[in-house]
Amino acid sequence: TGRNDWSSTLPEGNNSYFYPSVSGSFVFTDAVPALHLGGLLSYGKLRASWAQVGNDADPYQLAVTYSAGTPFGSIPRFTVPNQIPNSNLKPERTRSWETGAELRFLDDRISFDGSYYNKLTSDQIIPAQITSAIGYTSAVVNAGSLRNHGIEGQLNVTPIKRGSFQWDVTGNYARNRSEVVSLYKGLQTVVLGTYWGLSVEARANQPYGTLYGNPYLRNAQGQLVTLNGLPQTDPTQRVLGHYSPDWIGGLQNKFHYGNWDFSFLFDTKQGGQIFSTTKMFGEESGVLKSSLRGRETAESLADGGGLVVDGVNADGSPNTTKVTAQAYFNALFQNHEANIVSATFTKLREVRLNYEVPQSVAGRFHVSAMNVAFVGRNLWLHAAAPDIDPETAFDNSNVQGIEFIGVPSTKSLGFSVNVTP
Repeated sequence: TGRNDWSSTLPEGNNSYFYPSVSGSFVFTDAVPALHLGGLLSYGKLRASWAQVGNDADPYQLAVTYSAGTPFGSIPRFTVPNQIPNSNLKPERTRSWETGAELRFLDDRISFDGSYYNKLTSDQIIPAQITSAIGYTSAVVNAGSLRNHGIEGQLNVTPIKRGSFQWDVTGNYARNRSEVVSLYKGLQTVVLGTYWGLSVEARANQPYGTLYGNPYLRNAQGQLVTLNGLPQTDPTQRVLGHYSPDWIGGLQNKFHYGNWDFSFLFDTKQGGQIFSTTKMFGEESGVLKSSLRGRETAESLADGGGLVVDGVNADGSPNTTKVTAQAYFNALFQNHEANIVSATFTKLREVRLNYEVPQSVAGRFHVSAMNVAFVGRNLWLHAAAPDIDPETAFDNSNVQGIEFIGVPSTKSLGFSVNVTP
């Protein structure tokens, strides 16, 4: 295939980009019938592809535009932006290749579809942070390259197929690994967003989506350093985690009998970290269960409350000073490492009971087909972080992995009626 785009959001001379691709597949069970293995292998196909795609910029990135503000009396006001445009922008380009296989066994009772992919995106259009001494805080640049590679797979099994009853199981698995290969002219990082002093970054030689902030202060042996019994925050920021999961997956069971279908779907995201402001504010204000540490029996030190932090003093001697729970959690407020939690979760994503109305009944309503379904979504959650739904820390922007005191996730129960005229 081939396609060419010309974009008005890119400068003349750099506004054209080409999309070439080539793909092929080989159904080896058709080419060599003996590979059916006496009916064991119903179908077998290998495939491979290579492609290049382009992407343009958002509007108004090439020249300075002014934002209209509230007039001062009868005098209009316009604001200079904080971002320097770039009249020499180039289109982003992604080159990728993929290979995979599709296999079916025992008259399609078992099927598998798997693939491996590798993508390299170069000339990404992003705002790079610059010194505000020149009157701007960022500049639009084509910044380096990003590599993603991973595997995806789906397995379908029909354990039981007898008469009007059928049980189908579908499982899927995906794992992606990303790396910021290079950045603009030797930059070490591009900040995608900053909240409460924690930055989400594209940092060279790190996975995309690095969480960069202030850790606990530790000595050379890795022990917590305390002052007056309280853990200290290191003023030097470092990498605290990455929001990308190790892998994601799902498992669906579907049962069919006559006109009835019943199915339930679990999905999971395993690994990755997020910064939780629910934990930060909840423990500092004492409203979370985890903030009971040090006040299980009493609030004050005189009444037996408090705790001793497992750490050392500046001179290396063990810490023996008892502090109140309030002082302890106040000391952890805006200590980013203390509020980094696991993004791992598993959800019962959907339960569905479906009934296909018989044709004789649907005909009475002057329709050709009718389907009634009762559906429940997000009915159960198990998360490594006990007080939040980690999924609320993710959206469709580049700034991921920040949980903003989200309200509890909504469970839903409902029904649907679908008709075909």
